[in-house]
Amino acid sequence: MDRRRKQALFGWLEAERRGDEAAAERALNAFWRYLGRPAPRRGFARRTLARVGYGRPAWVLPGPKWLPRGVLAAALALVAVSVGLVPAFFVGLAATGDRLLSTSVGVVAALSERLAHGLTAWSVATRISQSLVAGLTDPSVLAASTAALLMSLFAFGWLRQLLALERSAKHA
Repeated sequence: MDRRRKQALFGWLEAERRGDEAAAERALNAFWRYLGRPAPRRGFARRTLARVGYGRPAWVLPGPKWLPRGVLAAALALVAVSVGLVPAFFVGLAATGDRLLSTSVGVVAALSERLAHGLTAWSVATRISQSLVAGLTDPSVLAASTAALLMSLFAFGWLRQLLALERSAKHA
């Protein structure tokens, strides 16, 4: 304990011994000023939550804290720019006349033609989904799939409970 803190402590005790309430209050306030503010060690809250069974929440993304806010800000900026440009696009389209209108109609027609060609690629996904539906409509396959799902859910819950019980104080 440094000299000033000792003097404040002994001054308070002496004022209390004499019975001088006002001097004791002043000396006690001086002593509190020299003590400083108590603070827990770094990581105290994380260790406490880990000890009681709560880890990092599932919705918290790894990485810098500013990343989710930055992504949200970028998305909002993109929406704002888009909303700002859409009316200008239509006003410009109406102002330039038939030539731009025919060009934009041609672009839309070309895009729709490409889309029609791209939809043929979905036939593979359609065939896969039809085979899955055919398999799941069979009662025996549906019962086996349901049983496997329930067993995996039970095993996951059991494993989670075992891991929570094995935690010790050194992990907190």
